[in-house]
Amino acid sequence: MIQPIVEGHGEVDAVPVLIRRLAAAMDVHALQIGRPIRRPRSRLMTREGIEQAGNLARARPGCHALLFIFDADDACPKQLAPTLDEWVRELSQPLHARLIMANKEYEAWLLPPEWEGEREKVRDAKGRLERTVSPTFRYDERTDQPAMTQTVDLAFAYEKCRSFRKLVKEVHSLLGLMGLNPSPWPQ
Repeated sequence: MIQPIVEGHGEVDAVPVLIRRLAAAMDVHALQIGRPIRRPRSRLMTREGIEQAGNLARARPGCHALLFIFDADDACPKQLAPTLDEWVRELSQPLHARLIMANKEYEAWLLPPEWEGEREKVRDAKGRLERTVSPTFRYDERTDQPAMTQTVDLAFAYEKCRSFRKLVKEVHSLLGLMGLNPSPWPQ
């Protein structure tokens, strides 16, 4: 089982959908995904918070791997992620663990093709989603994020978002480490 650890309310339901879709694209269909553990971003930015979340995850029966996913917000993932990733891998042992920081927000991965611009430089991707979908659409992360994750064009997100490419790489790595023999994706 992969145990996600997330920051947002919407990610609790959206991240399992995303992992299942990616695993299926990699020809892995028998994958268990735990109900995500939600922690505030401020806690996931500390060694102690990562350790506590990892301990909760390890206590779940059948847990084989951890996947931390949270927003970079205004931080630069390239500068911040190496330290956090080191803590994640060290404090999660003996389990395999990976860290993904969506640049700037998870919702950047969900922006539709008709939205022009560099997705990962957008602050307030939620607002951009509202304006792109329709003038009357009001984004609710608890319901819309999982629904949009179910329909997002994964190949397009892969092409347009560097942090999404990192997610794909790390999910592939975890599936391989779990002995599930994922196929390369995209091909």
